[in-house]
Amino acid sequence: MTSRQCLRQLLAEKRDALAPEDLLPPGSCQPVGPRRGRRQHGVSQRQVAEAIKVSERTYGDFERGLTVPTVEFLEKVAVKLRMNDGERFALFAYALRRDPPIRHDTSSSPLLSEAWIRALANTSGQPIYIGDIAWNILACNSDFKSIFPRVIGRPQHRLPESNLMRWILLSTAAREHHLVDWERSWARPFAAKLRMSVAAYPESQDLRALDRAASSDPIVGAIYRERGLPYGGVDAGALPIRSYRSARGNRCCNRHDRSELTTAALCTAQLAGARGTHLGFIVFDEGENTSGT
Repeated sequence: MTSRQCLRQLLAEKRDALAPEDLLPPGSCQPVGPRRGRRQHGVSQRQVAEAIKVSERTYGDFERGLTVPTVEFLEKVAVKLRMNDGERFALFAYALRRDPPIRHDTSSSPLLSEAWIRALANTSGQPIYIGDIAWNILACNSDFKSIFPRVIGRPQHRLPESNLMRWILLSTAAREHHLVDWERSWARPFAAKLRMSVAAYPESQDLRALDRAASSDPIVGAIYRERGLPYGGVDAGALPIRSYRSARGNRCCNRHDRSELTTAALCTAQLAGARGTHLGFIVFDEGENTSGT
């Protein structure tokens, strides 16, 4: 089948699965437009056209693959036809031969499948985590837990903080022991990252809480509010850090186990199957002698 044929089939199937009242905006009590023809089920092209506020001809030409729609047009169609994520991806592939824009889930608990959690738990040799738009750690492997300062004589069974951004900016242990050259190499670029995230997702309660905490903190507050923060991003840059993943090196204090000075890069990628989440890798310098590698 051609892309045009696939598009027509997808849209026809979605229209057939709806009732006229499904196209009504919230609070409406009148059906959308008069019905044409003898169809006993589903909705017509005219009804969809009226629901997305275009002419019947415009929508009809789109279904027949005679026009190149805009991203905004496709998003309206996907919403009105109640498409799930897979159908939305297919809609963009058939109509524009591209993936749709990533839709971030701004809820505090985005959907994460059990398969992803198991995949991380069974992965070793590389610190990996899954986080949401507010940097909450939704899942991670044991290697990720091992990168944090380890108290002498105490096994590292859990994370010291469930939010990575909070740990980097607001944790005393991170500032004084874990993250080397904290203010210049860590605080300033991650403060810029947090400010951009708050601006991009103002409805996120977790991000707003981080914004308030960073602004009011006596140490990071001045950095967070300053002008000239680096907006080049934090991904893939080599950042100085103390690694606690082996028993080599020296002690940063009397409380923590031995650690080595090294560098690490944070590499992130969006997860296609879990909206609003990202997969993060902590990639240490190859010269570091780590277990499991």
